[in-house]
Amino acid sequence: MKNLKKIAALVIVLAMALSSVSFAAFTDVKEDASYNEAVTVMSALGLLKGYEDGTFGPDKTITRAEFAAVVVRMLGMEVAASGVATATNFIDVPATHWAAGYVKIANQKGIINGYGDGNFGPEDEVTYEQAIKMLVLALGYAPKFEGVVDAYPTAYMAEANALGMTVGAAGKIGDKATRAIVARLAYNALDDQLMEQKGYGSEITFEPVDKTLLSSILKVAKVDATVKPVGFTAEDANKVVVNVTDLGDEYDKSGIEEGEKTYDAVEGLVIPKGYAVTAFIDYNDEDMVVLAVVPKAGKNEVLELTATQMFEGELDLEVADDEGILTYYKVSSDESKATEVELSKEIVVYKNQNVEAVKKADYSDIESAYAAGNIQSLKLIENNKDNKGYDVLIYTEVKSDIVKEINDFTESVTGQLNNDIYDFDKEIEDQIYTLKDVNGKELSFADIKVGDIINVIESVDAKDKSYFEYIISSDKVEGTVTEEDESGKTVVIGDKEYKLADGVSVEPSDKGTFYVDIMGNIIYKELDVSSRTFGILYQIEVADGLEEGIEVTIYTREGNFDVFTLDSEVELNGLGEVELADLSAATKNKLVYDEDVTVFDVTTTPELVMYSANSSGEISSLINKANIEAKASDYYVVDEDEAEYSADYESIDDAIIVDSSVIVASKDDKLVRKVDNYSISSKAVFNEKVKSNITYIAEEATDELVYAIVYNATAKVEATNPVMVVNAVNKGETEDGDEYSIVKGYVNGELKSFNLTNDADIETLSKSGSKAIAKGALIQYNEGDFASAVRIIATAADVEAAAKGELTGYGEDYKDDETGYLVSGKVDDYRNGKIFFDGAESGLSFKSGTPTVKVTLKDSKISKLSAGYSISYAETKENYKENNKDVVIVYNYDRENMICVVIDLGDANKK
Repeated sequence: MKNLKKIAALVIVLAMALSSVSFAAFTDVKEDASYNEAVTVMSALGLLKGYEDGTFGPDKTITRAEFAAVVVRMLGMEVAASGVATATNFIDVPATHWAAGYVKIANQKGIINGYGDGNFGPEDEVTYEQAIKMLVLALGYAPKFEGVVDAYPTAYMAEANALGMTVGAAGKIGDKATRAIVARLAYNALDDQLMEQKGYGSEITFEPVDKTLLSSILKVAKVDATVKPVGFTAEDANKVVVNVTDLGDEYDKSGIEEGEKTYDAVEGLVIPKGYAVTAFIDYNDEDMVVLAVVPKAGKNEVLELTATQMFEGELDLEVADDEGILTYYKVSSDESKATEVELSKEIVVYKNQNVEAVKKADYSDIESAYAAGNIQSLKLIENNKDNKGYDVLIYTEVKSDIVKEINDFTESVTGQLNNDIYDFDKEIEDQIYTLKDVNGKELSFADIKVGDIINVIESVDAKDKSYFEYIISSDKVEGTVTEEDESGKTVVIGDKEYKLADGVSVEPSDKGTFYVDIMGNIIYKELDVSSRTFGILYQIEVADGLEEGIEVTIYTREGNFDVFTLDSEVELNGLGEVELADLSAATKNKLVYDEDVTVFDVTTTPELVMYSANSSGEISSLINKANIEAKASDYYVVDEDEAEYSADYESIDDAIIVDSSVIVASKDDKLVRKVDNYSISSKAVFNEKVKSNITYIAEEATDELVYAIVYNATAKVEATNPVMVVNAVNKGETEDGDEYSIVKGYVNGELKSFNLTNDADIETLSKSGSKAIAKGALIQYNEGDFASAVRIIATAADVEAAAKGELTGYGEDYKDDETGYLVSGKVDDYRNGKIFFDGAESGLSFKSGTPTVKVTLKDSKISKLSAGYSISYAETKENYKENNKDVVIVYNYDRENMICVVIDLGDANKK
């Protein structure tokens, strides 16, 4: 049997899944098949083989030659058979026949005799009675039938029944023996008593002895045991711990002993953790290997549940002085079909593929995961039939995230939900993982994409080494939430039901993209702006007669005061859907519900709100600040008088500022009824040296800042915003007669425009301090119909001065990350990615692709800049001859070229 020892490769042993494996050795042998144990063991011992396609063919028949081979292997004589592959005593089994050696040995042992006409019939199908006779003779029972008239087949079949050989393998005379029947007969025969000669001469007798083919011939111990793998690392992956609990007298106690011991395992061994098992251990010489482990027949009762059957169920593992309880649904979350089962007081719990059991101190985590629906699958096993509840619980818990960033250099990804890092560098010591898609196909790191859902199953071994199963999925649902159950944990999008992961809240009418993990949980949402957003409720207007509707004015995230109408059935502050007929206004700017409860009152003070609006401008939900967390548990609201800003972490307090964060600057220390008090700003409004008075809303799962109001602040422009080269400034007028400016110019090669009120916040870097915006100026601004703030890098006068050579720039150097660095002058040369100005010894680093605007003069007068700007991109190598001696203005912020203006002075000025 030493040839069976194949030490398991790491990746094979990692397939020893606890709750997801099949204990069937072949694809066409079901785990609950009566012959599964026999097929598994016979194939593990190399006695009965399957086909190359992974099937066993249980319903196929077996030939007489094939069965002869099985019997000879059971006698431990396969090597001998290959050495006697010469002509047999049978005409139809020449030396060239593949089974010649097997047939010859079986004939010599008196196990087969052929048909009596010189033929054996190697390709004939074995009948049930023929198989039984050969096995009975192989066990040494031939002397028992000497002199018995007509012993075949009845006497042989009777002996087989007495030995227990036919248990689970019933048949009748004349039946063709299937491979499943043969496997069961042969498997039973391995453990039947052998018959041996006792005494000598006239005292010879033949008696059954405490020996079996397994114990004496094959040197394989069949023992009752508990088995578990040792670990996941290369050092431990090929080992298992076997606790032998019952060892018969037929075994050599010096070769194998009762008790717990660590053994090597054969390749591909599947460990049925938690089951009462039978283990088969090869103990030839000192070379002990676990060959097979199978659930003990009739000893295990198993209940397996899917995620939908567990959702909202109850799991109580520790009930004082009593068994624990588990409630599950026979049909997906159908409460009417809830079923309760008992759990043993001494229940053993395993998480994922953990080698060690979960500590009782952590049981509350399991109970919470079960109630939340975060467990992908669960298996309960009763392994002792003592009617005291299930003894083992094995569950698979999946933690899901969304790929936010991919770092090719470190081969890692950053998650969206908690900024967790997932490493995929196979060179990391003890870094053990598999990476697959939802269909089980192996993936490489290069296959991971931003926006993918990464589902993680982490397991731990006895040495606290971790093994990760990463499953990449991409289930994203776009649509509108149409239903929500009473618990708020299940919603319907389209015609399909989804669960909500912990910390995620979704409201009816929410519209957007919903990320769904492999368990059907919505783990993240990207809502359309109109679906659920935040703003400042500024005004309420009730028309004469409620049937005319109610209008509300909200300062939106875009920086506009937009007017909306309330839906005829609107959700207000957790009151449910309120009909307009139940609302009245005691005074302007005040909403009263049912003549008794004041829902909103912005008579003197506007209010922070969360709202949902459709494309027609109708609001279906309006929630004030005090009720936001109750209605949307995936957000939290903070009021902080002394919030600290960190530029390194780009955070205010504990909230992380991201590109989508909306930051409103309020000039007063509270919300007031004054239109020009509000403006949309950026993180530039914060200062590390000055603490902020702020109200903000952040996502619970990621701590990302969603919306903030900063008090005692004016809007500021982020220094990294794109730069505009102003081309024109025109005048406009609102419906109320208020004047504003229409500013046009080039931004990244594209002509854009924005509106600017007369009282907008303007920051200037100009040495003159001028805040004038005119054609030729270099500026940055906050997006919106009306820009809340402008940052002037260089006024039109500065640009003209640069063209005249009267302004060479400002700022310390190109590393400046506070105000930036402006430099100008006549170009002497472009080379090696740098600009060299007249008289300069060193060049200015200049990146190809920098946004460039070219200004051409009409005549030699500098004051008359051409109205015809042209757009190009700075390619220093190609344009150096054309631009030589032109004036170039470059603005650089924190080592990044933000804009380049090339001023063509005309031939008269190129001296």
